[in-house]
Amino acid sequence: MKLNALVKVTLFASSLSPSFVLGYCGTNTSHVPPEQNIRAHTAAEKTETHLIDVYFHVASTRASQDLITNNMVDTQFDALRSAFLPYGFDFKLVNTSRIVDDTIGKGFYGEGGGIDDYDAYVAFFRANRRGPYDSLNVYFFSDLIPGLGGSCNLPSPSSSNPDYDNFWTDGCILNANTMPGMPATGQDSTDEPRKGHVAIHEVGHWLGLLHTFHGRLCESINDQVGDTPAQSGGSAGCPIGRDSCPDLPGEDPIHNFMDYSDDTCTNQFTPGQAERMQLQFTIYRKDI
Repeated sequence: MKLNALVKVTLFASSLSPSFVLGYCGTNTSHVPPEQNIRAHTAAEKTETHLIDVYFHVASTRASQDLITNNMVDTQFDALRSAFLPYGFDFKLVNTSRIVDDTIGKGFYGEGGGIDDYDAYVAFFRANRRGPYDSLNVYFFSDLIPGLGGSCNLPSPSSSNPDYDNFWTDGCILNANTMPGMPATGQDSTDEPRKGHVAIHEVGHWLGLLHTFHGRLCESINDQVGDTPAQSGGSAGCPIGRDSCPDLPGEDPIHNFMDYSDDTCTNQFTPGQAERMQLQFTIYRKDI
């Protein structure tokens, strides 16, 4: 097996990132794809509606094998499709697979918060990933470590080659407690059940978006998108009127899917984010 060292570095960096500590998103955004050639694409390409094949993989421990119901899976897919359809992406759920295994159901994470058996971890993804690099694979784990809501891979030319592990591990992993109908947690602003917006957030990463507070500095384009107001850190709950960068225009984008606001608060991407997703998908996933 060829082992791409970047994968191990990515897993390690994700486990130490501030977003992981916040108990929400473990996506490693330290390797942002280069922006060359993006502006060479035409307006027609920017507004094209892309149909993306989606593969759901549900992994449960024996004790939690009834936790993720078919209705939860269907509702999660509907939430994903509804969120991205206005921005030029349509999803087709090709297949949902299920596996019951006490190690896999925990996402291979051990009590120490890291991957216990990296070779087994990669072997699982090699055996279960479906489709080319522009197909979305989403893995739901019933007993993922509580501090991690989910994580996803940014598009990258270096991950498109099936000879390397990066290709096989591409996709999104989600904690089952973020799925529609699951109880709210202490960080949520209401007692309403979850709506599956963490998956929307993570798929935003898969399409090339960064957190709206990327860099955690009061700079105008932290996330490389011009129409998201500057933000110095992620939101919690639904803090109406929050303005973490008062010297720059606009209040914090608390309703944006790429912030850390809870599911009752997030409901939108911006036109600039839509353009970035279109171009990143076309250049780094579809055209490879």
